[in-house]
Amino acid sequence: LISCFDLINLINTMLTSLLSRKKEFGLLRATGMTNHQLLQMMISENLALIIGTLLLAAPLGYGLGYLACKVAGGIGGTSYITYQFSPLPVLLIFAAMALIQLIISSITVRNLKKQSLVERIEQS
Repeated sequence: LISCFDLINLINTMLTSLLSRKKEFGLLRATGMTNHQLLQMMISENLALIIGTLLLAAPLGYGLGYLACKVAGGIGGTSYITYQFSPLPVLLIFAAMALIQLIISSITVRNLKKQSLVERIEQS
């Protein structure tokens, strides 16, 4: 459930960022940036976001989960609670995040190709 909210939030963040930066993309294209370079730039930015999330959220979640189980296991009658961490779900969610950002970036560049430079620059 948390992973679904994570993916929805990622999509929302990416789409909001891309839609608000259409004029910037038009200006970059007008100054000589190719569509391939634009796609690489968007992928790099989104990958930095995903890697930052991985480096921050995974250790923090692991530590808080361990701490919560340790505290809960210390309460009378709950000594059976142990903490087990499986890296597979974490790796799968980050793979899904990378795939989604790649798809959204590719679709955005394809849609930008359909507009002229003047149309992109005039949009706000």
